[in-house]
Amino acid sequence: MHIDGIDLVLKRFNAPDVPTRLRRLISPSPARRAWRNAFVLQRLGIATPRPLACIQALTQTLRPVSYLAVEHVPGLSAEAFFLDPDSPVDLKQAVAARIVESVCRLHGAGYIHGDLKGRNIIIHEATPYFIDLDSVRRRMLPPNRRRGTCKDLARLFSTVPAIREQIDTLEDKAAC
Repeated sequence: MHIDGIDLVLKRFNAPDVPTRLRRLISPSPARRAWRNAFVLQRLGIATPRPLACIQALTQTLRPVSYLAVEHVPGLSAEAFFLDPDSPVDLKQAVAARIVESVCRLHGAGYIHGDLKGRNIIIHEATPYFIDLDSVRRRMLPPNRRRGTCKDLARLFSTVPAIREQIDTLEDKAAC
């Protein structure tokens, strides 16, 4: 979508069933959470598309619908980027290091992504942008934080095994 010279992405969040609808009547919508989390990530120095608008609507059937508009970031998903044979190995290592640094910064601040997979990281000009932020949560208790961190990393490494390979290569170089 293109409005006033800005390319943007509009994401719609539906409430699929009655319990979800009722819960969303009294709690923040996923669009609202993603909006707030985008600013949290920016404050932590983690790249994410710039949030432009958060719209919440209640339909006549009490079906909450919310929308999030963010600036479009062109690029490849992390999955596609690391599978691209034309991307230089040095660039892949640099991007993998930036992804790991961003994840460490996020987890170090007590947050977990909750849906960290290769499709939720966009690579633009060698910078990883984290998207789909409605699942980002703050975990205060150390056991919950460790469990969330392990789940985040396991999901990321299962969807983009090349990141794990690049991390192993970085560790080998550091050991030399």
